Amino acid sequence: MATPLIERGHAPPRTLDGIEEQYLFYLVSGSVRKQAQHFYNCIFEPIFNIPLEQVCPPGLHITLGIFTKIFTLLEEFCHQLDLELAFHNNDDGQSSFCLYSQELQKLQMYTAEILEAKQSQQNLEEVATYMVLNLGESHHITMQFMQQSAERAQSVQQLEAKIAASTRAVKKGFLFNEGPFVKELDKALQGFGVHRQQYFGGAFVGNHVHAALKVFNINKLCTSILCAAREKLPHKAEIVENETVTFLNVFTLFAKCHAIYDNTFIDEANVEKLGTCIPYILV
Repeated sequence: MATPLIERGHAPPRTLDGIEEQYLFYLVSGSVRKQAQHFYNCIFEPIFNIPLEQVCPPGLHITLGIFTKIFTLLEEFCHQLDLELAFHNNDDGQSSFCLYSQELQKLQMYTAEILEAKQSQQNLEEVATYMVLNLGESHHITMQFMQQSAERAQSVQQLEAKIAASTRAVKKGFLFNEGPFVKELDKALQGFGVHRQQYFGGAFVGNHVHAALKVFNINKLCTSILCAAREKLPHKAEIVENETVTFLNVFTLFAKCHAIYDNTFIDEANVEKLGTCIPYILV
């Protein structure tokens, strides 16, 4: 069992001297691995004898990580718009999105039809029962209503089978990158020379970020979604506009941070600039 925090206290900040000291304590105590937690897991010497304050943070990878995080949020927003669009899409193409949309709309239609069919079947059964009690089972009018009731019951079964098939198809969903809004986003990226690494999960590289964080390209990226919404989902245009403004501001603030630490010596003035921008990004 781990030692409770109240007993062990918070670990001191990591330093090379502290790691060395805890490692020596670990050696003196007999180097028992099970006791490593008592020495802050310092069971080996530091690999490099370089003070941590002299280690340069990997700016490129930090930039890639933050940009990818923001872009993924934007891409997920586009995917949600694609899910909304699927209810209204009239394209009869063969992409996974079009097929999903067709099945989704069929499912809506079948669901409405089966409610009506079940109500009609119930009404026919009630009338047939009334006729049996008043005219007898062999009367031609009674037999007519019984036949209609049986036919309607068969229609209900057929609709249930169709609903089950469409439900299975809808559950499969569609390929993320085949949604129209996500495709618009990728089209905007390609418009300013950003071609994501298809064989590496659509990853970005350093030059992609440099291009994408230019003011003109940020505007192009965000407005591409708004233009698509005005065309494809006009009733959602205002909501989309508010969201795209938020993403535009976040990308713009991050671009300012990137410009400071990417090619500039970070003096006190630049540190203050970063301190001004970063809190707004976090909000």
